[in-house]
Amino acid sequence: MTVANGAVVNWPATGNTFTWDGSADNDWFNPANWDRNAVPGAIDDVILVPITNQPVLSNNAAVNNLTSTIGSILDLNGFVLVVNGTADLAGSITGIGTAGVTLTGTGQTVRGTINAELAVIGSYALNG
Repeated sequence: MTVANGAVVNWPATGNTFTWDGSADNDWFNPANWDRNAVPGAIDDVILVPITNQPVLSNNAAVNNLTSTIGSILDLNGFVLVVNGTADLAGSITGIGTAGVTLTGTGQTVRGTINAELAVIGSYALNG
């Protein structure tokens, strides 16, 4: 791409897809528990699968799109998960007290079970 007069072009960042493998323990923030050996962030898509070590938050977290497959369980453990895109939850999300999910996307979809506080800041269509 050619730019003129010192113009700067900033492309939106795109993330990767991370799949939970729980190979080390149940700590969401342990890179060894993810197939990419890194912890997903706010621009990354996350897929949760049922496995012996189900993920547990130990701090607030943010992802882009969240997919949980049947039998998977995310324990918020008193923290907040921000979902910036679609939440497709065949599995479930649980949390007590101040734990919750915040949906911030625009024109996105949410489907499934969230057994925690839910805040919708964006616009979402409920499906299922």
